[in-house]
Amino acid sequence: MSNLASKLKALKLELSDDLFVHLVLISLLTHFGQFKVSYNTQKDKWTLNELISHCVQEEERQQREKTESAHLASSSQSRKRKNNKDVVERTSQQKKVKKDENTPTCFFCKKPGHMKKECPKYASWRVKKGNFLSFVCSEVNLAFVPRDTWWVDSGATTHISVSMQGCLWSRPPSDNERFIYVGDGNKVTVEAIGTFRLQLKTGFHLDLFETFVVQSFRRNLIFISSLDKFGFLLFI
Repeated sequence: MSNLASKLKALKLELSDDLFVHLVLISLLTHFGQFKVSYNTQKDKWTLNELISHCVQEEERQQREKTESAHLASSSQSRKRKNNKDVVERTSQQKKVKKDENTPTCFFCKKPGHMKKECPKYASWRVKKGNFLSFVCSEVNLAFVPRDTWWVDSGATTHISVSMQGCLWSRPPSDNERFIYVGDGNKVTVEAIGTFRLQLKTGFHLDLFETFVVQSFRRNLIFISSLDKFGFLLFI
């Protein structure tokens, strides 16, 4: 990208640093999604050289995390083999217990009378482990964006709507869908999850399933990979 900038300057076709930074960000691979979110949620803007430097640092950080994850997986397998005997014995004992089909049993604490999603011990364990379902979204910095427009975002991991406009039906979020985590570690509240219908200029409509309603976002976002899963083709 820096070579392209030099060629354009030689042809007296200079583009702003902000535009070059934006072009670099949207060209990054999907594993840089968290990195793009972090940039878009901060107020300071980077030059092209600063962005390249931060990209190199991010790549090194991800390589370190892969190495640490490999060590963690190896340690986990060792502990699993060590505890296999205890697991088999515990499973055998559970099979011998006569269960009442009319009374639900929690798969987490193994006590009757409630299900896993209602278990207070499971809720406490999940908060302690930070095991919430993580959705990451990024927004491109623009001066003004009408709230009734939708933007295709390669950095998003789910459809986002800032209001209930166009919603066909909705449901409340489950426990692990209540928040969306952004790049700086903060979380925003999900108001609802539903199906939204977009009326296109061609006369057709596009239904977006499992769309998260987040009123604190600045714009409506369309998750590209979700469209690809349903057979849509996107031309830019």
